[in-house]
Amino acid sequence: MAQPNERRRHHHLRDLIDEMLASIRTATNRELISADERADAERQLSMIMTRVHEEALKVSDATLKR
Repeated sequence: MAQPNERRRHHHLRDLIDEMLASIRTATNRELISADERADAERQLSMIMTRVHEEALKVSDATLKR
């Protein structure tokens, strides 16, 4: 799990993720998207988060090797 100071370095990414999650919640609460669309959005978000995590680990490894 990322340390608090690492989260602060990537605050723009955290803001983007929070905005995406808020959009999904808002759309769901207002029934703007169907259950299938929500499931697809959650699948896509999961894929994005996997990639973000992998990239964060690469950056962390590169930083440690300096």
